[in-house]
Amino acid sequence: MSDKLNRTAFQSRNLRGTVQIHPPQVIGSAFFVDSVNGDSANSGTSWDNALATVDGAIALCTAIKGDTIYMAPWHVESEAETDTEIWTMSVEGVNLVGMRQGNQIPTFTFTDDGAFASVTAANCRIQGCKFVSGVIDLASALTVAAGGDGVVIDDCEFQDGSDVLEMVFGITIATTVNDATIQNSRFFTTDGADGTDSAIKLVGECYRFTLQNCFFRGDWDVSVIDGADAAGFDFLIQFNTINQLEATNGLTVSLNAGTTGSVVYNNCHSGLNGTGLAAVGCLLAQNYETNVEGAQGFYLTGQDS
Repeated sequence: MSDKLNRTAFQSRNLRGTVQIHPPQVIGSAFFVDSVNGDSANSGTSWDNALATVDGAIALCTAIKGDTIYMAPWHVESEAETDTEIWTMSVEGVNLVGMRQGNQIPTFTFTDDGAFASVTAANCRIQGCKFVSGVIDLASALTVAAGGDGVVIDDCEFQDGSDVLEMVFGITIATTVNDATIQNSRFFTTDGADGTDSAIKLVGECYRFTLQNCFFRGDWDVSVIDGADAAGFDFLIQFNTINQLEATNGLTVSLNAGTTGSVVYNNCHSGLNGTGLAAVGCLLAQNYETNVEGAQGFYLTGQDS
């Protein structure tokens, strides 16, 4: 126990006992981050001794031990330095978990167009984080670099700061990053945005990319999910709601003609009226599309004879 009141590391005076893990499922060590009540000089081993930044906690983690970093719901960080990471998941097998309380969620804001969050190590999990653009044409809020294989991005939010403070890409996944999963996440731009290309950009060839149970609503100039540049293999894109507001050119899903896998059970809105989903090399089944909000969608690609 951490003190005379029998609080564990997962309880805190600051959190008033309301934000806990039930039960704590940590394989390795647990570290705690709280920008309001934490300090960079703390040990980070309990909420009452929380660190102030995510990078401070990552520095204490050990690779391939199942270490987990927990962030308080009101935790915030911002990055204004040119081409600088707000944090870098550089230790293999680390989990970064944001605690939610009402509409509070750990939030990372970028005020330089080259600032970003980064994953460079394999088998990391990012969960319960909000990423916000505070600058015109933010290049990419979250970048999974080469070496970030096996990343899981779960229950996260990506949104523009205003109709001019936009993300060009929400998430960028580098060439040869395999087994990446994005799930249970939400992506938003403002209506009529013109600096946003894609919510998710697959830069090059990759294997076993999974996108599932996500919600998209916004105006993306190229495609909501853009994997057109190179063939990928064994993709699974399923159970997503994609509301593409770009009326003229924007696709919902755009995959290279050589990409294989399954694109199934997606509900889409696109101004392209039946041609907004491009995945000719994949199994397509039970996808719906409408070009009118307020109208029921129809089967895409027609029925195979």
